[in-house]
Amino acid sequence: MTPATLINASEPLPFVETRFARRVWQTINYARKYGKITFIFGESQIGKTSAILEYKARTPDAHYVRMPSSPTLRLFVHDFASALGAPDRLTFPQRRQYILRHLKRSDVVIVDECHQAILTERSINPTTAKIFEFIREIYDAVGCGLTLCSTNVFENEMVNGSLSGVLEQCNRRSLVTFHCPSRPSAGDLAKFAAAHGLGEITDEAKAVQNEVVKRECLGVWLTVMRMACEIAANQGRAVTWDDVCLAKRERDAYNAKL
Repeated sequence: MTPATLINASEPLPFVETRFARRVWQTINYARKYGKITFIFGESQIGKTSAILEYKARTPDAHYVRMPSSPTLRLFVHDFASALGAPDRLTFPQRRQYILRHLKRSDVVIVDECHQAILTERSINPTTAKIFEFIREIYDAVGCGLTLCSTNVFENEMVNGSLSGVLEQCNRRSLVTFHCPSRPSAGDLAKFAAAHGLGEITDEAKAVQNEVVKRECLGVWLTVMRMACEIAANQGRAVTWDDVCLAKRERDAYNAKL
């Protein structure tokens, strides 16, 4: 592989199809095929949203809405309707009706970052429960599939928290739940390495990989590999695992100066 064919370190890595991503897609497909609710739970920076956005890009009947931080029902409805193509001039009641009119039974709605509403419920806005009542209303009225994606905070709240009575209605309508692994599999990590132009991993690099993935999750590890690509490109050659180890050391040295 020549430096010219290597990924550009300043640009996002093209999507890499992994076993983890296929599990996410399968969970959403259950919701879409059977018109039920499914859940995806997992910690941040493990690839949930990337897999969801790729599913949306490949599936015309998939609609994605991200739960805003510190949400209100009006803000969520605004973002939901906008994701469906609603014009900005609509009033709040018109946006609600727009959502109902533009969803169909064969669609699937994916609501990401649901824990944002839970965090708000505890600290800022006690009316946030209305958001989930509205989500359930849409699901009941249209009959489309619905996938709720969140960190584990949401699942804990659904079972034991102050909103458990509201969220229980969603849980009773659920079909399957995907509890994401906290760390990517060796096979998935090898696919990411190959996408960066790296061959079989060395013992030193494997130790570095295990350390970063365990302590800082997948997102940071992918960035370290992009840093390695930049090191190699600046020297006019293909990237190696030695570059990855060097990128990790340079990052650690910078952090030590702070």
